[in-house]
Amino acid sequence: MSRRSLFLSVDAAAALLMLMMLASGYVLWFVLPPGSNRSHVVWTVSRHDWGEIHGYAGVALAFVAMVHISLHWRWFIETIYRAAGAERFAQRSPRRAAMGLVLPAIVLLLLFVIGAHFGKAALDHPRHRGGRMATHGPIELWPSGR
Repeated sequence: MSRRSLFLSVDAAAALLMLMMLASGYVLWFVLPPGSNRSHVVWTVSRHDWGEIHGYAGVALAFVAMVHISLHWRWFIETIYRAAGAERFAQRSPRRAAMGLVLPAIVLLLLFVIGAHFGKAALDHPRHRGGRMATHGPIELWPSGR
């Protein structure tokens, strides 16, 4: 496979996945809003299943985006360092320049993952947009002290 056809296939996959994200997001946001999961489907697909399609398409798009960036890595590094006024550094030592971008990104991602893991907390009353719980009755914003 030539380099040009590889670029074309990666870009086509990214475009297809973006369309999937847009279409499933539209269905989730406008056609099957929160609370409609028990009563409506679109083409025999429930809101929950549309959410899974949306999630898997997002993960696949993130993977394809990483492949796309890796295929254009040198241009990516030089452009960022050119914008920062350090183009000569990026040209002299591209590996060090790449590590200057990759390592902080990895550290930020790890901090987010650790923070999200340890920041998780259980709610006393699960939230629901419809104003009523699926099985527990109405949500009380101000408990009556019963």
